[in-house]
Amino acid sequence: MTVWLDNAEISIIIGAAVFLLLFIPGLIWQYVRYGQFTARRMIGWLAVCVYGSALVVYTFVPLPSDGAAWCAEHAARANTNPFQFVDDIRRKTAGMSLTQSARSPVVLQVVFNVVLFVPFGAILRRYFGRGVVFTTAAGLLTSLAIESLQYTGLLGIYPCAIRVADVDDVITNTLGALIGALLAPAFLWWMPSAKRASEKRLQPRKVTVWRRWTGMAIDAALFFILSAAVSVAYNVYELLTRGAVSQEQPQWVLIVSVVLPVLSVFVVPAAGGRGASAGQKIVWLTPKWVDGNTLTDSNPVMRIARSLIVVGPWVATDFLSDGSTAKGVIGLVSAVILFLTVVMVPFTANRRSFSGFITRAVFVDSRDPVAGGPENKAPEPLTGAKKRELGV
Repeated sequence: MTVWLDNAEISIIIGAAVFLLLFIPGLIWQYVRYGQFTARRMIGWLAVCVYGSALVVYTFVPLPSDGAAWCAEHAARANTNPFQFVDDIRRKTAGMSLTQSARSPVVLQVVFNVVLFVPFGAILRRYFGRGVVFTTAAGLLTSLAIESLQYTGLLGIYPCAIRVADVDDVITNTLGALIGALLAPAFLWWMPSAKRASEKRLQPRKVTVWRRWTGMAIDAALFFILSAAVSVAYNVYELLTRGAVSQEQPQWVLIVSVVLPVLSVFVVPAAGGRGASAGQKIVWLTPKWVDGNTLTDSNPVMRIARSLIVVGPWVATDFLSDGSTAKGVIGLVSAVILFLTVVMVPFTANRRSFSGFITRAVFVDSRDPVAGGPENKAPEPLTGAKKRELGV
């Protein structure tokens, strides 16, 4: 029991760490797949991360620290006799009371194998929207994969089986997945179904503070991920060609690690699309300019200028000498602009940030008919109510 509780604690810690690592990807997936952020489905994403970690921990941890010593003491083991657990329970609980039998390790092991896959069935059925047959089959295949990895010593990493490969585990795991799939609608009724959420994907929604901030956070995350990817790629190249990594990277690598993210996240989407950055596109927002009673995309120069107002000064400091007066001044200006960009959003009628205020751009849902909708049709005329909503 102590081992099971320890594994539960480890699973929660690892699962929470995985969730934080995958929070932005999960957020992007929600907006792309469902057109909006759903807190209850994000809770489901947390459950997926924790359960996935638990499945790995409970089926593989602890791993032998010395594979050779482990294999010298443990012969390869496997049970290919279906329902052997029935005979084991009958034999090992002979003479016990019903309560004693229920608490015996041989019974608890079977129960645990069933319970371990109940969340698998529930998550696949309700969170991912799969049917009972598909979910049960997926449970069967997943259990087979786990037992195969155990029996082959993680595909040969260990020279012998690291756990008992048991056909009964496959049977009880599959039963657990089936039970989870059947119970999911009753116990996870509060979880919005994937199908119903995706059906409302193209429905326009209000431009909120949190949507604006989410778009900014996604832009920042994509920028830093791309920047880090350039540096990592160069280090891998050096490691493969020279066998070592330099302590300082060439200047051109540093330049590319800044210029590439700026172009990819801000400039190219603004120039070639409807003016939105990558993060804004993901959360279904687009900047527009008022032209009489309609909204327009303005011209590429204006769109690019708006996209660089915040990130431009901040990036410029990377190309100036350390300690120079110009770098200090531009760095201070960049910090002020960044601060205003975040802080201004709740206090503007259209949730404008600093760049929108300077360029007179307004933000609308890209699915809104006044923005041309997702098909990029001719925009509908602005009504008086819509102008008041946009603050123009």
